[in-house]
Amino acid sequence: MPAEHKGDEVKFSAGGDKIATRYETDPDINKIKEQLRSVPGINLRESPTNPQVTNPRDHRVEIQLQSKGDQLMDGLRAKLGAAAVPDQALRVEWVGRRQASSSGTAPELGRHRDRVHHALPRFRFDLRFAPGVVVACIHDAMVVIGFFVIFRKEFTLLTVTAVLTIVGYSMNDTVVIYDRIRENLSKHRGKTFSQIINLSVSETLSRTILTSGATMLSVLAFFIWGTGW
Repeated sequence: MPAEHKGDEVKFSAGGDKIATRYETDPDINKIKEQLRSVPGINLRESPTNPQVTNPRDHRVEIQLQSKGDQLMDGLRAKLGAAAVPDQALRVEWVGRRQASSSGTAPELGRHRDRVHHALPRFRFDLRFAPGVVVACIHDAMVVIGFFVIFRKEFTLLTVTAVLTIVGYSMNDTVVIYDRIRENLSKHRGKTFSQIINLSVSETLSRTILTSGATMLSVLAFFIWGTGW
């Protein structure tokens, strides 16, 4: 293959919709376009400047591909008609994942750390605590999601972040309360398990109110002064 048709460096964007290549000599844009269109499953974004040379000195070329959002919009136009579908999507979001390290030992250390992390709660807490943790996390998340469903609010990646934050707060409070229950089980041996739970919740209630209250005040400030309400 001629040097102007062969790239010696290829990089993909995090979203997978852009390709940055570098060639040994001045690239032939038309030939690159033909090569890409001959690959099954590759759809170029229609533009007179795609592909385009971004750095003539280093012979760098940027190629824009149709994203999943573009393909979805094309499918909607084919089924519903061009008049019913806007020209562009209002917003396209994606979730990416980065590898922790390029070395071979780092993933092993990460997996070992995860095993230790999951093993520690097993030694610290009794099996009786498990159902309550699961129910509490599901309950708190489903209440928020149910609010969005009932009031037909838009569900975006920011919403997912908010739900995960709520789950984190719930898990944190759950661990604090369960730790107090574990301490009270050995301290108040004459009380029933229900009484121990009630006592432990009462003892940690002030801490929960202060933590959640401080967060609520911060969120309220953002809601009033940060959104122009």
